[in-house]
Amino acid sequence: MDYACDPKTVQNVMISLGYHKRVPRTKFNVKPDNKPKRVAWCQARLHWTKEEWKRVIWADESSFSTAGFGHRPWVIRKADEEYHLNCVDLKFHSGRKSKMVWGAFCGTTKSVLIFVPGGAKLDSATYVRMVLEPALVPFWHQCCEEYGWAIVQEDNAPGHKGYAKAYCWKCFSRRDGL
Repeated sequence: MDYACDPKTVQNVMISLGYHKRVPRTKFNVKPDNKPKRVAWCQARLHWTKEEWKRVIWADESSFSTAGFGHRPWVIRKADEEYHLNCVDLKFHSGRKSKMVWGAFCGTTKSVLIFVPGGAKLDSATYVRMVLEPALVPFWHQCCEEYGWAIVQEDNAPGHKGYAKAYCWKCFSRRDGL
């Protein structure tokens, strides 16, 4: 079929069907074996009240690009398709220049922001030395005083395993049987 069609006609039809040119949502890739674990974690907490959620310390590292603007792809999608796999820009580790920071919050309380020195590998021992001891443990004590017992919630990054996991268990586990 050879049909001549003006690009503007195609664009008008796409818009009438609800499709628009958009920058894709950024979504970090979740490994397939972690997806059911995350769903189970959420389902186990569906009944939590606002007060219970205030007692969770959310901690994470993030890196920010310090050079260049990266790429800006476009996708054509409907408004409700923003997180479809073919409409997101999956992020993986790359060789970009960046600066890593760590921070946490609990309820309305924020921790200090830790700037991780460039080139530092955030393995388990380094994580304990640079983040847990100077920042997270004191922040946890502050949150426990303010909100009662606080739960530390971290992702499963490599630096949170091994020595750091044992350190966290020693510091943050309840000893009263609750």
